[in-house]
Amino acid sequence: MIIIDILQLIDQLEDQLNDGWRIPLTSSLAVNEAECLRIIDQLRAWLPEEVKQAREIKQERDRIIGEAEKEAERILAEAHSRGLVVSDRPAGSLGVVSGGQAALAAAEREARALREGAELYARDSLERLRQQLESLLRQVLAGIAHLDSKSGRSGPPRR
Repeated sequence: MIIIDILQLIDQLEDQLNDGWRIPLTSSLAVNEAECLRIIDQLRAWLPEEVKQAREIKQERDRIIGEAEKEAERILAEAHSRGLVVSDRPAGSLGVVSGGQAALAAAEREARALREGAELYARDSLERLRQQLESLLRQVLAGIAHLDSKSGRSGPPRR
């Protein structure tokens, strides 16, 4: 399981810190930089895919909202070209000739529905990611607590 591999890597990193040399009269520690960086690289490689996809989900949300806005602009431009719109004021305050009110209202509803759908998709995706991150955080905290209990330490890791 991934969490066990992560805990093993955390153990290795802790060992590197424990094997480091204290610099006299400072709180600094000299460690094997290459070994610590190797362990950190392995930790990054083991991160769950859901964490790596956080940026992709946000980009997808932004893309969907952008498409909804472009579609709303297209619908508005089409209404304008048909002579249904007599003003360039924002939706909801458009001046409309009597014959085009229903068409414009339908276009506004469609644009609003597209935006709401994009926002709902993005919110659902981010909520699933939040739940996965919370689960991962609980596992990491449990691993740290386990390590602390093995070493007889309590509280946050020393630095």
